[in-house]
Amino acid sequence: MTTLRIDISAVAAAVALGVPTQKEADQILRGLGAAAYAAWVKLAQNTLHSTSRDYIGALQLDHYPKREEVVLTGLLPNMIENGWPGGDMRGWMLKSPKAKTAADGSRYLAVPFRHGTPGTGGRNVGNAMPPEIYRVAKNLAPTLSVATTHSAGRMTRHTSWGGRLSPHQRGLRKDTKETLSRLLQPWHKTSIYTSMVKRVTHYPSGASSTTYQTFRTISSKPPDDPRSWMHGGIVARNLGPKVQVELSSLLSRAVWKAINTDEP
Repeated sequence: MTTLRIDISAVAAAVALGVPTQKEADQILRGLGAAAYAAWVKLAQNTLHSTSRDYIGALQLDHYPKREEVVLTGLLPNMIENGWPGGDMRGWMLKSPKAKTAADGSRYLAVPFRHGTPGTGGRNVGNAMPPEIYRVAKNLAPTLSVATTHSAGRMTRHTSWGGRLSPHQRGLRKDTKETLSRLLQPWHKTSIYTSMVKRVTHYPSGASSTTYQTFRTISSKPPDDPRSWMHGGIVARNLGPKVQVELSSLLSRAVWKAINTDEP
C-alpha cells in the first residue's frame, strides 16, 4: 500500500509562531490530513482517466493521536501508483476473493469491462462505444441492481439480469452487425461489445445511474492463445510523492486556519 504519513513533529517544526497548544496542534494536524487527502483526490481527477474512480475510491484518510495517514488501498490502484512491468494478468487477478473454483479445481473469475457512451471521453467509464453500438445498447432491457438495507443496517444488492447485446438479435442495422463481427485482437473470440448489458443501479436515496458493461472470464487453465490476458505494463503515476511535495504549502494553510477565522 502507498501511504502518506503526517505526524505531529512536522507540525511543530513548521509553526513559525512558536509551539502551539495541544488543541491547536490537533486542529493543524487534522486540517493537514484533510488537505492532503483532498489534494491527492484532485491530482488523481486531473491525471487519470478510465481508472480515476477506482483509484480515488481506494484512498482513505485515517486518524491517529499524533499523526494522520492517507492510504491508497487495493492491488490495482497501487499498480497504477507504483507501476507494473506487465505480464500475465491471471497471476494476480485470480487471487481476487471474488474468484471461484470449478469442479476440476481450476480457478476462474468474471471480469467486468465498462464502456462509455459517445462523448464521455473515457473518464471513469472506459472508452466510449461506437454510436452504432450505443444506438442498440441504450434500448436493451435493463439489468437492475437494487440495494436492500437489512434491519442490522447491512446493505446488500440484488441483480436482476436483463437483455444482452448479440450479433444475432433481430433488427440490427448493417453497421452494427459489422462492428459486432470485428475482432480487435487476434486472440479475441468475439467482439468486445458482444453480450453487453445496460446496468441500472438504484440507490436508497432514490437516485439511479446507468452503466454499460461486458464480462469476460479469466481462468487458470492454459488459454487457447498465449497472448490473451497479457498486459504490456503500467507506467507509475507517483501521485503520492507529488502530494508529499505539496505538504509544506498545505501545512502553512492548515496552520493559518487553526489560528485565524479567515484564510489568507
